[in-house]
Amino acid sequence: MAGSADDLFNNGMREILYADVGAYPLYVHCFGDILNRRLCVELENKGLLDESKEGPTGAGGTPSWFKIRHYLKSVLKKKPNVKGFDVLFLSRYRPIDIDGADGFKTDYLFTSVINEVSKSHPSPRIALVSVGGHGNLYTDGRVANFSLFEFLSPGLLLKSVVRSVLLRFRYRRIAKRLSTVQKKMFDGSFSLSSLLFYHLLDFCLSKTINSLKPKVVVANDDVLTFKPSTDRDFQLVVLQSALVTEQNERHRSLLFSSFLEDKLLSDYFCASGPQSESLKRKFPKDTKHLVVTGQPRFDKVAKADRIFDKDEICRKFGLAVSGKILFWATETHALPLKENRENIDAVYHALQSLQNVQLVVKLHPAEDQEAPLYRQNRSYTPLIVGGSKDLSELLFVCDLMITKSSTAAIEAAIMNKPIIVLNLSGEPDIMPYVEKGVALGAYRKGDLLRTIKDALHNMKVCEKLAMARDRFVYDYAYVQDGKASERVADLVVGLMKESHGKIITTR
Repeated sequence: MAGSADDLFNNGMREILYADVGAYPLYVHCFGDILNRRLCVELENKGLLDESKEGPTGAGGTPSWFKIRHYLKSVLKKKPNVKGFDVLFLSRYRPIDIDGADGFKTDYLFTSVINEVSKSHPSPRIALVSVGGHGNLYTDGRVANFSLFEFLSPGLLLKSVVRSVLLRFRYRRIAKRLSTVQKKMFDGSFSLSSLLFYHLLDFCLSKTINSLKPKVVVANDDVLTFKPSTDRDFQLVVLQSALVTEQNERHRSLLFSSFLEDKLLSDYFCASGPQSESLKRKFPKDTKHLVVTGQPRFDKVAKADRIFDKDEICRKFGLAVSGKILFWATETHALPLKENRENIDAVYHALQSLQNVQLVVKLHPAEDQEAPLYRQNRSYTPLIVGGSKDLSELLFVCDLMITKSSTAAIEAAIMNKPIIVLNLSGEPDIMPYVEKGVALGAYRKGDLLRTIKDALHNMKVCEKLAMARDRFVYDYAYVQDGKASERVADLVVGLMKESHGKIITTR
């Protein structure tokens, strides 16, 4: 097979990838799925992709039938009675506790932006919409709370099923002419469950926007990268929520080089720092306007010394104030079972040899909150904290953070905490924390204990890590003035005013 991305789209694939699945052409979901499964890395290693063409980014993912059944429960729910809104915040379901409001949940990324929009605009009408299944609904009293799949109707369900079946049959006819590489790339995206999910998601997205009638839609880039097709005229602001890597941007470019249409470009992309802005400018655009705002969820981190009290936080979580606290930001939902067990065994084994050291395991919101893997290993008993608890508080009291690739490492760097990247996979690091000098790497089980001791007690190592932090924090998280949320809110409020025929103003 020739070494060009275009060769992947012969034998009838290009035409079917332009099929309309509701809010987007099918290629948006299909390429997102390919990127999520890291198939581009495999193809590039085999010499089957080159860099002769470049283009923008995508989004997507392949669901299971279990998840689809979960979403379909929404068909039976009473449909929400809605009115027009100024702003719609659209996020994956990542709940955090609302300060001072037991049992109430809001979004981890948008909570501070919602506060700033409310301050900057008289009585704004705000909707917070979670892209989750049945029951995944925020309970934020500041806004109207919806789930995307609340808007699923029997008619949309029937339409999704029929169109998915027809596309599936169409692909099966094309599949007879595909190469082995093409089939590996596309079979997952053209399963009936994937096609059905794409249609359900797209139809509900369009129905939500058409029903809520927002002037501005603010989405994190894990949910939307491109502007969906709807009956409404609105501005789309995409907020960076994870690190932007050159490899991923390059692979997106290779896939989207000859597909992306201008009408799909977002109106604004809010980059967390100069590093992501630079990469976005290096590759062909996926947005009309690129701005650097910083990361809103880091605003609290920048003010940590003024708003947190170590003794109070330790009492809250049952931690001893004396001694050292190790904080582990876990990612079991994204790792193979074998690697997860090896990681847990390595961390527990190291802790057994350390005196006067406590381990706090902070579960990722997407992983099993019962923490079965951590409890099955009985060689050590850590403090296990649920995914909705305040990450910033635990980072503030810890003396050392351990992770593989979590963006929580950026927060740790802002708080001047040493970081260890635990990567026992045998593969290169996903995130460049070690490369940029703000983290130590532990790549074998036997390395971890020594690395922990260096990070806690070796002054030369600690000084070297500290020297790299300032540049890293600026590049990846911009100016730490606690005003990233204000900058995003200024943009959103300006667009709201513009929609009323007023001039955009900023603070």
